[in-house]
Amino acid sequence: MDFDAVVSSFEEDADKRIKGALSSYIYDMPQYPGDPVEGGIHYARYVKLPTSCIPQKQPPLLKQFASVVKKYIRAESSFFDLGPGPDWSVTRNTIPALRVLNPLAYFAVDIELTFTEEACRVIEREFPDMKVQAIAIDFHSKVLPYPQSGVSVVWYPGSTLGNLPSLPGQTFIENKFVADHLKLLHRTTSFFQTAMSSTLDAANKGALFAPSCDQVRLVILPGKPRITQG
Repeated sequence: MDFDAVVSSFEEDADKRIKGALSSYIYDMPQYPGDPVEGGIHYARYVKLPTSCIPQKQPPLLKQFASVVKKYIRAESSFFDLGPGPDWSVTRNTIPALRVLNPLAYFAVDIELTFTEEACRVIEREFPDMKVQAIAIDFHSKVLPYPQSGVSVVWYPGSTLGNLPSLPGQTFIENKFVADHLKLLHRTTSFFQTAMSSTLDAANKGALFAPSCDQVRLVILPGKPRITQG
């Protein structure tokens, strides 16, 4: 998929830019006076902060805490890759995580079938003994299958948040899979804080690993915690 083409499609119409995907808000620069889309300015400032944790920083962070994380990840764990993106993204961001966690099964989940198939091909090539499955659904509104094991690893890259609609409903929060396996804490009143500061509540029962970063990236939950919105 051509990301530039997708983003540019929202630039053609101001209304689409406001009501389209969040990616334009997060990464684009203003196109005209008064343009509410100015995420590119804020993002450029954000990534320079020492406390920021963009996707490129995630694999080293996971590797740093590998010994702690692996205590809770058994060999039969299931790894759900929500929004894996194109093959280069899988190679750069997902494979390092899989090398650390070594799950039994890998699930590529994306609304675009092409992305799920690409991700599975890359993973099969790198991990020939790992079970892989492509799931082409909108995981923000559709129920995901339950894991094949008692421990779930949910890989939720920041770019996935950018693909959310700019005016989302409650379908994502009400998703049964999410309700059972994720707890998202939204400490925000403005859009930019919502997009860039949504974090996992580390105090949630069952939350075993919650790196401090700009968005939820890795969640390991053996239980079924509730979702809390703030």
